[in-house]
Amino acid sequence: MTTEIDRSSVVRSRYLVLALLTGAYALSVIDRGIISVVLTDVQREFALSDTQLALLGGTAFALFYATLGIPIARLADRSNRRIVLTASVIVWSAATALSGVAVGFWSLFLARVIVGAGEAGCTPTSHSLITDYFGKRELARALGVYSAGAIVGMLSGFLLGSMLAQHFGWRTVFIALGLPGVVFGAIVLFFVRDPRHDNSDATSAPTRLDVPLKESMGDLLRNPIYRAALFGHGFSLVCFYALFVWIYPLVERSFSLSKTEIGQYTALALLFGAIPGMVLGGLLTDRMATRDIRWRGRLPALWVLASTPLFYATLAADTATLLFTCFGLFAFCINMHHAAAFSIVQIAAKDHQRALAVAMVLLVSNLLGYAALPVAAGYLSDTVFRDMGADSIRYGLAVVGLSSLIGVGFFLLAARALGKRHVAAG
Repeated sequence: MTTEIDRSSVVRSRYLVLALLTGAYALSVIDRGIISVVLTDVQREFALSDTQLALLGGTAFALFYATLGIPIARLADRSNRRIVLTASVIVWSAATALSGVAVGFWSLFLARVIVGAGEAGCTPTSHSLITDYFGKRELARALGVYSAGAIVGMLSGFLLGSMLAQHFGWRTVFIALGLPGVVFGAIVLFFVRDPRHDNSDATSAPTRLDVPLKESMGDLLRNPIYRAALFGHGFSLVCFYALFVWIYPLVERSFSLSKTEIGQYTALALLFGAIPGMVLGGLLTDRMATRDIRWRGRLPALWVLASTPLFYATLAADTATLLFTCFGLFAFCINMHHAAAFSIVQIAAKDHQRALAVAMVLLVSNLLGYAALPVAAGYLSDTVFRDMGADSIRYGLAVVGLSSLIGVGFFLLAARALGKRHVAAG
């Protein structure tokens, strides 16, 4: 059975809620990503290897972000999602500020672990709320707007983090960008409502909130549509996440640019590449899916495939201008797939599984894109390609980037499964 939400009670506030959820997502990406701005400074102060840098930049965050996402999503599916989201914002923001007082590798690693644990409640809870507020006909475009919050967070973090790091040092970056999130958490608590929990006028059919976690996860994994979207999105994001972690060291080792300049160029690439890609991808997906539902899988396959040569062009660039131009084009193509991928996830999941379904997607994408492959790139840089000097990280990234092509195949499988279900239902 599904839960019917009284649409008239949420339609007036849905754009405010979408804006706040997008803002929370932007803050989360600022807090997870600003460490890449200061990796070189941290490496210098704590005398770290590239492998240790990757552990701080990716694994420390992703380990608990991915694994705690499932129990927190389960809590969101069973309880008031507004409370879950508020607590998440406050925890990760406070942990970000604490990163600024780290005394060595392990204390900074621990702070990053707590950031990941807090952020685990953001996207699964937000996606579940957005589905209630917007419904499935407008879902991809709403998720496209929400996903654009990640790019706003990236470019804001790069710009602000670069300026703060250059003038005040890397510790100030964490403190200054972490503390405002605690205040934002209170704003979320005040303005966001959970229609399923707070709406006394809602006509609710019983939902299966007592379904065991193992049964819910098994049900999702047996669904070929969900399974294809799960691995399609996970493998597709490998290149983007790897560049997100390594962009500052990559540029600093190859070109004579200051942190502020790197932040400005990266922000411009994301502003004119990634954000339009996020939003346009959602709009095109909703439009094409009305003609043939298989386009929800075909389109992301095409966009990921188109992004691959642009990723390698970014790595091969011999000038900073060419690198950031290619990076902007790459960011446009790869981010076109976001809304389509998550619309498949929400369509495939049952009402009582929606947050859990997103958490499982984030588990796979973050274990691959943040926890494993950036570290693999750093390890290859330290070992196999150590004789390449400043270019060693380019070669490490080039090797791990090949795995994104696996995502193309999974999205084509998603398109096929969607077509079969549509025919069976028709």
